[in-house]
Amino acid sequence: MNNAMQHAHAASVSVCIVVSPDGRRLELEVSDNGCGFDPEGVKDKGGLGLISITERVRDLGGKLSINSVPEQGTTIKVSLEVKPWPR
Repeated sequence: MNNAMQHAHAASVSVCIVVSPDGRRLELEVSDNGCGFDPEGVKDKGGLGLISITERVRDLGGKLSINSVPEQGTTIKVSLEVKPWPR
């Protein structure tokens, strides 16, 4: 969220966290309405934020998707398998 405010100059940032009904999957989505960027253009030269989130999600066995459109904003989605939460 700090990157969205600091680098993307976003006016708003939304965060959505959803746990699957069986408690085995967590979905995190962070979206902003900032300046966006070309994901292909930063693939091999991304800043530490992109490198860090990619490595962390990979280390947790999760999936990461980044959708960004210049002048429209960015959405980052993380999907992780988790141990079921006690009910």
